[in-house]
Amino acid sequence: MRLDKYVKHVLCVSRSEAIDLIKNKQILVNDSTKLKDYDVNDLDIVTFNGKRLEYKEFYYYMLNKPAGYICSTTSHDGTPVTSLIKERNDLFPVGRLDKDTEGLIILTNDGGMAHKLTSPNHDIEKKYYVESKNNIRKEDIDSFLGGVDIRVDDSIYKCKPAKLEIIDDHKSCVYIKEGKFHQVKEMYKAIDNMVLYLKRTQIGEIVLDDKLDLGQYRELNEGEIAYLKSVK
Repeated sequence: MRLDKYVKHVLCVSRSEAIDLIKNKQILVNDSTKLKDYDVNDLDIVTFNGKRLEYKEFYYYMLNKPAGYICSTTSHDGTPVTSLIKERNDLFPVGRLDKDTEGLIILTNDGGMAHKLTSPNHDIEKKYYVESKNNIRKEDIDSFLGGVDIRVDDSIYKCKPAKLEIIDDHKSCVYIKEGKFHQVKEMYKAIDNMVLYLKRTQIGEIVLDDKLDLGQYRELNEGEIAYLKSVK
């Protein structure tokens, strides 16, 4: 790969910015300056201001989404979650959370992976922590297991069976394998309840890192990426 393309991708800068970094000798290959069209190979050590650069085709992050951000790459309807990731500007959210919902969002530049994770054919389970207005009843567990009817796009949709765990009267966790618009809120509405607070804590085997405060993020580790790649 040409050195300017390498730098552009790894540092997530424009091509002209990459060329300027090379010209200004901020980019070294094996401790030497190179021209922008130098062909970088796997054995080369490329550094930026003394820090080694590592080329990866795809990047994967987990973000603890705060309320008030939208799962979009544009700002037409609010502030996008992508604005919270400072290192890269080529990421997009996998799936979505409502603007007022907190918790786990995966962001990547891997379109193929994103498609697999959001495809309804894969039945990837997602876990949500819920605080509700009314008491959670034991019979609600059976209602969710049986699949409740919710309203989606002005029509009635029967949800797939979902698991409901009761924490206390007003706190629960729900596990769903689909992602209809406002689904969790509509499911609680179907059992004559109302969601007051909603947070996603898990997607498949990816668990929200409890060390991440709201708005914080980190790259996925090797095990987490291996799980994503195992989804067929």
